[in-house]
Order: sequence, then structure tokens, then C-alpha cells
Amino acid sequence: MTDQELQERGVARYEEGDAEGALADFNALLARNPDLPTTRYNRSIIFAEAGHHPQAIADLDVVIGQLPDNADLYHARAASYRSLGDHKAALADIDEAIRLLPDDPDNYLFRGNCRADLRDREGALADYSEAIRLEPAFVGAWYNRAFTYAEMKDYYPALRDMKKCAELQPDELRFRMEIARLHAELLEFPEAEKAYDEMILKWRYIGPLYFYRAQVRIQLEKYTDAINDYSQAITLNPQDALAYRFRGAAYQHLKNMERARADYEKAAAWGDVEAKKQLDKI
Repeated sequence: MTDQELQERGVARYEEGDAEGALADFNALLARNPDLPTTRYNRSIIFAEAGHHPQAIADLDVVIGQLPDNADLYHARAASYRSLGDHKAALADIDEAIRLLPDDPDNYLFRGNCRADLRDREGALADYSEAIRLEPAFVGAWYNRAFTYAEMKDYYPALRDMKKCAELQPDELRFRMEIARLHAELLEFPEAEKAYDEMILKWRYIGPLYFYRAQVRIQLEKYTDAINDYSQAITLNPQDALAYRFRGAAYQHLKNMERARADYEKAAAWGDVEAKKQLDKI
């Protein structure tokens, strides 16, 4: 096969999901001609996807030496450095990618992640904000900024950003769950309960939603409603030890010690150590 045919077959194999076959073609081609940057870059992608990041970096070192003004190469190498836990090297590479391509929001998102890895939350927030400025519908940047605010216990801007995520992707359950959780962190339990109500209307077969709504209802002293939610969570997952334990606690609060003991025993049988401790107390 000619070099062109071997390259094309390697790309086709990769696109068909045959990474091993693609790697064999790229290896053969580079054995003939080690100075092919596209082939070496393609091989680095396969190495990185397989978790072989030192090999990916070695290939990218060569290609960057050939094409030092290609921002995508620095971004790719930064990703491998980050996967290896070398966050400072990743940051240096993504800085170079941004210098070469300053209007790419993906680069700012990635740099924000690198800065978050290094506990530079203020720097991460600045990068996520820049990514959002460049691409206002960039859900990943909104989400990571919300998560960073939450880590800083700055819950109001975290809630604002998470609501934006839900606005942009209304069918994404995890955003709505985070909104409810943030309301609870702010002790806004009626708002949290309402958020779970809305989720359960749409996703009524997801057991954790009932469990978390029950936790909120306990805070609102709606013990009977909470018990009903724990029961639904158990119906959907009969091995949910936590739901048994917390339902037992709700029964105990209502002085129904027989039901409380039965639930603690069930939770203990599923391996819940705290339930066993409660059994020893009643």
C-alpha cells in the first residue's frame, strides 16, 4: 500500500472503532517515514484515548517541534499531562494554546479546570467566565463555574449558574438535582422540595429523587410525607439501606418504635453500621 492508502485506511479504521487496527497502520506508516506530523498526531490521539499518556506526549513533543504554532497540539498535550497529574505542565501548555488561539472557549474551560486542580479557584472562575463571555451557551463552563462557587460555599452564584445550565439543557436531570441541593445548602427547604416535586413529575421512576425529597421534608417536619417518600425509594430499590435507616428514624420521631426497629433491622441486614448502632439504643 502507498503511504496515502495506509493513512486513509488507518483513519477509516479509527472512525469505525478499530483503534488497534488504526494503530497498526499508523505504526507501519511512521516506520517508513517518521516525519509525518498528521500521522503522529493521529497516533497520539489513540494513545491518549487508551490511557497511554506518556506515549501520547512523546508523539506530541515531536509534532509540536514540527508545528510550533498549532494551538490544538498544545491543548492535546495539556490533556495528557493533566491525566498524569502534572497540572503545572498542563497549565503551561494550555497557556500557550491560549496565546496562539485566544478566542477559543474550550481553552479557557480547560485552563479553568487546571487552575481548579491547583486550588486556584479565583483563577478558575476567571477562566470559566471568559469561556462564557466567548460562548454564552457553553454549558460546561456554566456548570464548572457553579461547581467552583459551591466548593467555595458561595451558594447564591452557584445556584444562579446551575439554573442557567438547566435553562440551556432542560432535560438534563443532574442540573436540576444540583439546584435542589443548593437550595437545601441555603436552608431554602420549601424551594428544594418544589424542585424535587418538579423532577419527580418528569422522572418518577428514579429512586434517589424520593430519598432526597424525603430528606428535605424531614427538615420541614413533614414526617409522614417523608416516610412515604422513603417507602417509594425502597419500592424502586429494595436494597436501599439508607432509605430503611432514615425511614426508621422518621418512625422513631413519630414514636412508632415497632416500625422503627423493623426498618433499622432491615438496614443493618444490608450492612448499614449506623442502623445497627440505633438498634442498640432502642
